[in-house]
Amino acid sequence: MRLALVTPRYGAEIAHGPEHACRLLAEQLSARHDVDILTTCARDETSWKSEYPEGADRIRGVLVRRFAAAPAGEPEVTRALSQRLFTTAHSRA
Repeated sequence: MRLALVTPRYGAEIAHGPEHACRLLAEQLSARHDVDILTTCARDETSWKSEYPEGADRIRGVLVRRFAAAPAGEPEVTRALSQRLFTTAHSRA
Protein backbone atom coordinates (compact mmCIF):
# COMPACT_ATOMS: atom_id res chain seq x y z
CA MET A 1 0.00 0.00 0.00
CA ARG A 2 1.22 3.53 -0.71
CA LEU A 3 0.55 6.20 1.92
CA ALA A 4 1.21 9.94 2.16
CA LEU A 5 1.33 11.85 5.44
CA VAL A 6 1.26 15.64 5.52
CA THR A 7 2.97 17.55 8.32
CA PRO A 8 4.20 21.14 8.54
CA ARG A 9 7.69 20.08 9.69
CA TYR A 10 9.60 16.81 9.58
CA GLY A 11 13.02 15.88 10.89
CA ALA A 12 14.87 13.67 13.36
CA GLU A 13 15.68 16.66 15.58
CA ILE A 14 11.99 17.51 16.04
CA ALA A 15 11.41 15.53 19.20
CA HIS A 16 7.99 16.66 20.42
CA GLY A 17 4.46 17.41 19.33
CA PRO A 18 2.44 16.12 16.40
CA GLU A 19 5.40 16.32 14.02
CA HIS A 20 7.31 13.85 16.20
CA ALA A 21 4.28 11.54 16.36
CA CYS A 22 3.95 11.71 12.56
CA ARG A 23 7.63 10.75 12.14
CA LEU A 24 7.29 7.77 14.47
CA LEU A 25 4.14 6.60 12.68
CA ALA A 26 5.76 7.00 9.26
CA GLU A 27 8.83 5.01 10.32
CA GLN A 28 6.66 2.17 11.66
CA LEU A 29 4.45 2.11 8.56
CA SER A 30 7.46 2.14 6.21
CA ALA A 31 8.37 -1.39 7.36
CA ARG A 32 5.39 -2.73 5.32
CA HIS A 33 4.26 0.12 3.08
CA ASP A 34 5.60 2.82 0.78
CA VAL A 35 5.33 6.00 2.84
CA ASP A 36 5.77 9.55 1.55
CA ILE A 37 5.94 12.60 3.78
CA LEU A 38 4.80 15.91 2.32
CA THR A 39 6.25 18.78 4.34
CA THR A 40 7.91 22.18 4.23
CA CYS A 41 11.60 23.03 4.32
CA ALA A 42 11.02 24.74 7.70
CA ARG A 43 12.70 23.56 10.88
CA ASP A 44 11.44 26.27 13.26
CA GLU A 45 7.69 26.69 13.76
CA THR A 46 7.97 30.36 14.70
CA SER A 47 10.01 31.75 11.80
CA TRP A 48 9.06 29.17 9.13
CA LYS A 49 12.42 29.89 7.51
CA SER A 50 13.28 27.28 4.86
CA GLU A 51 16.31 25.54 6.40
CA TYR A 52 16.15 22.15 4.70
CA PRO A 53 16.82 21.84 0.96
CA GLU A 54 13.75 21.64 -1.25
CA GLY A 55 13.14 18.32 -2.98
CA ALA A 56 13.01 14.63 -2.12
CA ASP A 57 15.17 12.72 0.34
CA ARG A 58 14.91 9.36 2.07
CA ILE A 59 15.15 9.41 5.87
CA ARG A 60 15.01 6.13 7.81
CA GLY A 61 13.14 4.40 4.98
CA VAL A 62 10.62 7.19 4.51
CA LEU A 63 10.51 9.32 1.35
CA VAL A 64 10.36 12.97 2.44
CA ARG A 65 9.26 15.52 -0.13
CA ARG A 66 10.02 19.07 1.01
CA PHE A 67 8.51 22.25 -0.35
CA ALA A 68 9.65 25.82 0.32
CA ALA A 69 7.82 27.41 3.23
CA ALA A 70 6.14 30.77 2.87
CA PRO A 71 7.88 33.36 5.05
CA ALA A 72 6.24 34.06 8.37
CA GLY A 73 4.27 37.24 8.79
CA GLU A 74 4.79 39.59 11.67
CA PRO A 75 5.76 37.52 14.75
CA GLU A 76 3.76 39.76 17.10
CA VAL A 77 0.56 39.22 15.10
CA THR A 78 1.13 35.47 14.95
CA ARG A 79 1.78 35.35 18.70
CA ALA A 80 -1.38 37.39 19.46
CA LEU A 81 -3.55 35.21 17.21
CA SER A 82 -2.12 32.03 18.73
CA GLN A 83 -2.75 33.35 22.25
CA ARG A 84 -6.36 34.15 21.33
CA LEU A 85 -6.86 30.74 19.71
CA PHE A 86 -5.51 28.79 22.68
CA THR A 87 -7.13 30.80 25.49
CA THR A 88 -10.61 31.62 24.14
CA ALA A 89 -13.50 29.22 24.61
CA HIS A 90 -14.86 27.90 21.32
CA SER A 91 -18.35 26.81 20.39
CA ARG A 92 -18.94 23.50 18.69
CA ALA A 93 -19.84 25.42 15.52
